[in-house]
Amino acid sequence: MNTAKRKRAAILTRVSTEDQAAEGKTSLEEQVSVCTEFIESRGWGFTGEVYQDVMSGTTPIRNRPALMRALNAADAGEFDVLVVLNLSRLSRKLAISASIADTLSESGVGVASAQESMIDTSTPPGRFVFQQFCAIAELDRESILLKTVAGQRALAKRGILPGGEPPYGYRREGLKR
Repeated sequence: MNTAKRKRAAILTRVSTEDQAAEGKTSLEEQVSVCTEFIESRGWGFTGEVYQDVMSGTTPIRNRPALMRALNAADAGEFDVLVVLNLSRLSRKLAISASIADTLSESGVGVASAQESMIDTSTPPGRFVFQQFCAIAELDRESILLKTVAGQRALAKRGILPGGEPPYGYRREGLKR
């Protein structure tokens, strides 16, 4: 007879904008679907709890309401593992991701990633892999930011207002288009 306790899993999802919440491969609905399949493939029990934030991956923990609810639920012993689609959904900053993992660990809760399934924060090698993937998520965000700024500067040099036309009631001064 197997006396091992079956892990209880909750899901954390995140997108940066309201537009992303409704579309694309990282939509909230798609994240839940992939995470649920992952939980089932591991033989874990899904608590039915899904914590969803719509905000930047660099937002501090205290300013992410769903994440705060998840951390409080973890502290109350409501689940054993927090599942995310990938570690960039947890956070786009290594320090924030590490803080989340440490807080969960203090509550006896691990972090699992559906797309980076080799991550197991309950072991030293798993924590090492977790840190590497979190660092990659931060690098990815910073690369996106650099490309965005470079694109905006290129538009500005051509006399094009980055972000589109001026809002109603404003007019462009200087270079003509």
